[in-house]
Amino acid sequence: MKDLQAIPLQEPTNLWITASIMICLGLICLCKILYEERFLRFLALPIEPRYFIIKKNEHKLSFLFNTLLFTFNCLVAGIVLNLIARDHYPELLTREFIFFIQVVFGFGVLMLVKYFAEKMLANLFLMENIIEDYLFFKFSHRHYLALAIFPLCIIDVYTHLLGGYAFLIISVAFLIINLLFILKYYRKKGLLIFNNLFYFILYLCALEIAPYFILYKVVTILN
Repeated sequence: MKDLQAIPLQEPTNLWITASIMICLGLICLCKILYEERFLRFLALPIEPRYFIIKKNEHKLSFLFNTLLFTFNCLVAGIVLNLIARDHYPELLTREFIFFIQVVFGFGVLMLVKYFAEKMLANLFLMENIIEDYLFFKFSHRHYLALAIFPLCIIDVYTHLLGGYAFLIISVAFLIINLLFILKYYRKKGLLIFNNLFYFILYLCALEIAPYFILYKVVTILN
């Protein structure tokens, strides 16, 4: 009888990404259990804007709901970028988990820094209510897009049906949709933006474009 020999895996294990997916599912379940009515309104966001008709006090009381969705968003961002890197940067396969942690941590820190910077600017220019509405609108759509792309992540992880450029194209499409949502809000506030055009352009460059470029440079340098 021949000696049994261990055969090394030819493909990287999905153990860590499976754990990440389970955490994401757990976060969604917590949102559904703890904030059922609001979560259902959130799911109907594209067809029914009632989700935005929330009293300010209710928004503050649902801090945990927003935190759960924010954590979910960060994890999905890490999974998406990891799947794209897997297909187009195979050299990252030897350190996928480290890359995933870098993206999740970097994305989370970036979003928090942007959020508090925007809040400080709002206080500085006495525009708290306007910026508060804008941030709520922006983060709500961003969380919804993360929820929408999450099933595609699961399909790609375990079937590779969206490999190659397909998943990249889908991800870009979701980013474009997110941009259209933001442009819709800008158009709604067109007069206000026009009256403060200089500050608006400064805001776009400093807080909407530059941070993502910095995150990209940091992640690429570390890898």
